[in-house]
Amino acid sequence: MAIVLVAAGAARADAVKCRAAIIKSTAAFVQARAKALQSCEQAKLGGKLALGIVCTAEPKTSARLAKAREKLATGIAKACGGDDKTCGTGGDDDLAAIGWNVGTCPDFETGDCTNPITTCADIPTCLACVNEGTVDQAIGLYYGALTPTDPKTKDKTEKALRKCQAAIGKATTAFFAGKSKTLAKCWSAVNKAGSGACPDAAASAAIDAARAKQAATVRKACAGLDKAPGTADDFGPAAVGFPAACQDVAPVGAASCGGAVATLTDLVACVDCVTRFSVDCADRVAVPAFVATYADECNPPGVIRRECKAQRVVHIVGGNGSLGWFTQMWPLPTVVSNFNPTYAFDDPAKVEPVPGTPAGHPLFARLSGNRRLFEGLGTAPDPTVFVAGTNQTHNASPTTTTLAGGPEVVAAGAALQGDLATGVPVISFGALPFGPAPGAPAATVVADVEAAIAALKAATTITPATEQALRPSSAQLAALGITPGSFALATTLASRLLFAANAFRLGLVGTVVMPGFNDDPHNAFDDFFGTYTPKMTATLQILDGFYAELAKSTEPKCGQDGVPPSLADNTVLVVTGDTFKHPFERLGWSDSTPGNANLLYVRSNGFLRPGWFGFLIPVQPGRIDFDPVTGDLVGVVGPETRDAASASARLATLFAITRGNAAVVAGASSAPYGAAINP
Repeated sequence: MAIVLVAAGAARADAVKCRAAIIKSTAAFVQARAKALQSCEQAKLGGKLALGIVCTAEPKTSARLAKAREKLATGIAKACGGDDKTCGTGGDDDLAAIGWNVGTCPDFETGDCTNPITTCADIPTCLACVNEGTVDQAIGLYYGALTPTDPKTKDKTEKALRKCQAAIGKATTAFFAGKSKTLAKCWSAVNKAGSGACPDAAASAAIDAARAKQAATVRKACAGLDKAPGTADDFGPAAVGFPAACQDVAPVGAASCGGAVATLTDLVACVDCVTRFSVDCADRVAVPAFVATYADECNPPGVIRRECKAQRVVHIVGGNGSLGWFTQMWPLPTVVSNFNPTYAFDDPAKVEPVPGTPAGHPLFARLSGNRRLFEGLGTAPDPTVFVAGTNQTHNASPTTTTLAGGPEVVAAGAALQGDLATGVPVISFGALPFGPAPGAPAATVVADVEAAIAALKAATTITPATEQALRPSSAQLAALGITPGSFALATTLASRLLFAANAFRLGLVGTVVMPGFNDDPHNAFDDFFGTYTPKMTATLQILDGFYAELAKSTEPKCGQDGVPPSLADNTVLVVTGDTFKHPFERLGWSDSTPGNANLLYVRSNGFLRPGWFGFLIPVQPGRIDFDPVTGDLVGVVGPETRDAASASARLATLFAITRGNAAVVAGASSAPYGAAINP
């Protein structure tokens, strides 16, 4: 009997020690991640790091985050992993004894934190996943949309605004870390006693004091030049660059944070409320032995609260002149309005003007039956067409999306897609333009759809059912007009686009880059029925069918104001190429272009104004650039106007991919780009 009692006492002691380590290690991880990200964001505010840097990918910050995750795992293993201090090798503390017989990780805001819990090795995986979500949500609120300011400014108002922005992040992160530390201390005492609840009276008092200090600090720092809170020159949410509505989340047992953020008082209340929510969820997930259930507030059934930071992207690189096929979908306005049979277009009756385009920026879209291409497939489906870049005939890697002396904008956007892809961030069908850009993931280059599926299987767990769901079905292909008799280039393009749609629906990939037909279609109009008609029709059906497929599903990883958009409304289409071929030369469809121009097509889903920006005409100078601020056509064209318009187009594309994140765009370049931004 004595031996049994001794063994039982030892087991209980081991469980207490294990739970204590989980509580302590989790709090340390949460605080370390918050402080590392806050330090990086402060460095961006101070001009020590570029505004466009994604902190989770910044080398020093990334190393700090990795170290914190490693310490979380080792801290738990040493206390819970038995005599060898290694989880999963036998002799681990019993999951039921430590309260972790929960089956699977309880998740956070319908994310991906659902790993099975079978040994203590699975506990830090769960805790890291959930708390990366809680911390990143809070830090994202403090810093995610701040109005860009000049760290070297001598303007008193701008300097005061920067001080306000810095105080919001610094003071609220301190409250975040302080509340986490206080709750960990409380739960440690409960664990030692064997029962209890947190926060107790002492913890509540400490948390209330920290809340008051945070609120006072922010009010004082954001009180404007008169330094008197509550007066007209306070820095309100619009000046700071803060969301107009607080997130619809709720601290455990409290009212929702949701509501308008119109004043400094509203801003202070919002950061306080969301911070309490984030810490509550970080806290509760670590102590399943002492809470009956994981709070519904942290993972409400069927609700996606994680806000989308970026859109998904498909970039079609129409090399070897195949960009020209897209001018048959959305033709030059001049070609339609002043049609001449010698122009490289079939029939103006086959297109229809898109209603609602801004004055001076017409757009014609090809008809598919009685509806325009993309009509009804998304809330704002019509593209923006930029006259941007230069003709790069027979260049396999055209640089239309690369800023002079700066990043490639599709890759810069992919740096913000971390929440969208749990498999492979970027897949490129062949070595195509992607990057470089700070913080961007590397593209995984594959040859075909089967190789893309194999890459996903190598990167993450893919069940047979998921593998089948990734592979385009015959029904899906038929909906895009593909039959056994379709020409090979059409079948390949349709298959790759359908793979992208399937991978997006499953939340496995953020960006897919692929070639167009790459067919050098000089003779398209010479062989009208044998070449032009089938390829034009295929382009139309494939593009329209792709977005029809996207429109069937909602975004699986994030929401917009708490509601997941359709994938059609969260997938940007970027189309570039080496040359779009001469629109005014039907015979032989020349590789030359008016004014040596190039084109950039962007379906932005409402972030940009639809229509043509820039103009092409059949006489000299051929190319007329647009003003990067107003969008108006410039009177005199030259290298300077070309470069300014091209930079504006590229930055506008990045603005669309990042869902209007002006800070990220400012970090990529200081060039103006407001011409096409949808107000």
